[in-house]
Amino acid sequence: MLSLAMVLLWPPASILIVDDHPVSAIGIESIFRAYFPENIEVRKAYAGRNALDLVLQQPPDLAVVDLDLPDISGLKVIKGIRAHSFSTRIMVITGTSDPQLISQVYQLSVDAILRKTHTDHNMQEALRSIADRSE
Repeated sequence: MLSLAMVLLWPPASILIVDDHPVSAIGIESIFRAYFPENIEVRKAYAGRNALDLVLQQPPDLAVVDLDLPDISGLKVIKGIRAHSFSTRIMVITGTSDPQLISQVYQLSVDAILRKTHTDHNMQEALRSIADRSE
């Protein structure tokens, strides 16, 4: 099996995980640390405003954003990230299947969308999609 780290041309040096469920955020971090065993900086935000503060301090190479956040919507977080750092790659991880919401997400120039019900293979495909856009 080809390792995802070998497939990607842009191993991110920094990742921001935005998810209001700490267990989910820790799980996502574990997945990324397995894919990218090099030293990567992983920051976590459990609310949208906190995420935007972290982006202002230092934009990440990759932001992983849940759409359902307690204070502001994930859509607003994505808009805020884009306003401060167009070079940040954005992956949305969501449990929604609402086609209108997914359409709104794509209109914000996200790099990948991964549904929480998807598998590890789908995560690899999403990351390949982001890598392809980085070329």
